[in-house]
Amino acid sequence: MTREQLAVKIWGFENEAEYNNVEVYMSFTRKKLAFVGSKVEIKAVRGLGYELREKDV
Repeated sequence: MTREQLAVKIWGFENEAEYNNVEVYMSFTRKKLAFVGSKVEIKAVRGLGYELREKDV
């Protein structure tokens, strides 16, 4: 999912949010996933956006 798609889903079409906000919230979410010992992680895919996938063991 791209930053643009995430921004629209979170803040709607008419938003004043900057795309940096998406990166900040992704960082918060990654930290929360690590804190709870989640078996999934959020990875940035260059040129495409973000993906949620299982951690490598």
